[in-house]
Amino acid sequence: MHENSRMRETILARFAHAIARHGCNAMLLSSDNKCDGFVPIEEAIRCGRAFSVEVESQILPIDCDDPALKDDVASLASDLEALGVTPVVLASGQPGRLHLFARIQDPAIRSAFEARARRERMDVRRSIRPPLAPHRLGLVPRLIRPMAVEDAVAALEPSG
Repeated sequence: MHENSRMRETILARFAHAIARHGCNAMLLSSDNKCDGFVPIEEAIRCGRAFSVEVESQILPIDCDDPALKDDVASLASDLEALGVTPVVLASGQPGRLHLFARIQDPAIRSAFEARARRERMDVRRSIRPPLAPHRLGLVPRLIRPMAVEDAVAALEPSG
């Protein structure tokens, strides 16, 4: 295996395990975004297919498919940072579509941000593609905030 491929798989595994509910499998996604079976996370990564995972309870997973809401996503991210939480924002693949992830340990704060996101017409997911996971249409997701992969992974991994 090429060194870049191995590094990419390692980073993707860290992202997937950082947000996934302990012990869950990956759900492979078909090109029409339907379930195409379940496999261990490492197998989903190795095969290079689009997949989603069930999200762990401390993770705030937001999917924003409306490009008109990009300022709202940025505001939400800024408000998280003001609380000492590092949000991870990605261009999810299709133009103008964003994903936001944040590890928030306090359930009340997480619930407040979930409610806010819903009020602002964003989708709070229970299952979502991990950061930088392949897109079902072959599009390339990319980090927006933070831009350094290591900083983004560290923001989502459990502390301690």
